[in-house]
Amino acid sequence: MQATALYAPLDIAGRTALVTGASSGFGAAIARRLAELGCRLVLVARRLERLEALRDELVEKYRAPVHVARLDVRDLGAVAALPAALPREFAEVVKGMVARNRGHIVNISSVAGQEAYATGGLYCASKHALNAFTTATRHELVGKDIRVTTISPGSCRTEFSVVRFRGDEAAADAVYAGMDPLLADDIADNVAYAVTRPPRVQIADILVYASYQSSARTVARPKLAAAAAAAGGSGAGGGGAGGGGAVAAAK
Repeated sequence: MQATALYAPLDIAGRTALVTGASSGFGAAIARRLAELGCRLVLVARRLERLEALRDELVEKYRAPVHVARLDVRDLGAVAALPAALPREFAEVVKGMVARNRGHIVNISSVAGQEAYATGGLYCASKHALNAFTTATRHELVGKDIRVTTISPGSCRTEFSVVRFRGDEAAADAVYAGMDPLLADDIADNVAYAVTRPPRVQIADILVYASYQSSARTVARPKLAAAAAAAGGSGAGGGGAGGGGAVAAAK
């Protein structure tokens, strides 16, 4: 983040960041933003070929030191084995954070972790659990120079939008019809903001909605309304004339 005469953000160039789920969506966008800020990156996900393509992109564009590894975070044994499998210059990020007394943990949650809604029981429960886990971690680390942040996006269009509808792009498109949803780059910008605050500042929670959204299920769709009004206007013109005739007849 750019320093100004009034405020100097934290320079994180040269620091090492571990990004999970980095093969697409939020993870890939966060990786790009952190590379732009000069970070060294450890990128993990299940799709190694995508990670390798992203690594090549970041090395070429930002000359960022990047290590990639296939990892399914549901495999606790593989997660525990990750530090030992990393090259020495990258291993520092995933072990010894407390002993080093420096670090920042950022978890990407959801508006579904802030409220609950019909048909979203399991998803809402998982995000509420993530929020509770993150808050507990912040309590456990109080007094350490380790910050803990939750970022909760509202309506956001990523590859997951199609995945959750099992590849049905039309169904995914319908969710965002008539509005401008958030993009993964917007969430990456929130991450960049949180991790570049001065050490005295801990951003605990960021809840970010799309501009025409006020809750998980409350979304205005002005483009649809405008299109309907335009279509109705054409019909209303004819109807209006007919109505005028009816009024004239009534007179």
